[in-house]
Amino acid sequence: MTTTTAPSPPDLAAIKERPQATNPPAGLRSPALRGTEARLKELFPGQWVQATTQTFTFRDRSAAHWLDVFRTWYGPTNRTSAALDTAGQIALEADLLALAGEHNRGGPDALIVPSPYLEAVIMKA
Repeated sequence: MTTTTAPSPPDLAAIKERPQATNPPAGLRSPALRGTEARLKELFPGQWVQATTQTFTFRDRSAAHWLDVFRTWYGPTNRTSAALDTAGQIALEADLLALAGEHNRGGPDALIVPSPYLEAVIMKA
């Protein structure tokens, strides 16, 4: 049995406008597609796939602290930021803080952001 989860933020429209930070190399499909039941069925043809939407709630002291932690310790955010020039890093930071602020349910003193993801169980048929 294989279990896989793929976080999917509520809205990435602002970030998707920055193709240099989000597009996979030519000829490759985005790994984010693994967060869909349809793509999992393509990747595991003939296997039993059960996918359920779950919610992970990000909780932190503030949006700025959350971003600092992700930029320091979370590989995709760290590597994306490192690949951008200073102007790109500033723009990405602004986009991520705006996105976090838009979905924050914690008010000015905390960051509480629910984020849906797909929980998948895949078994050999």
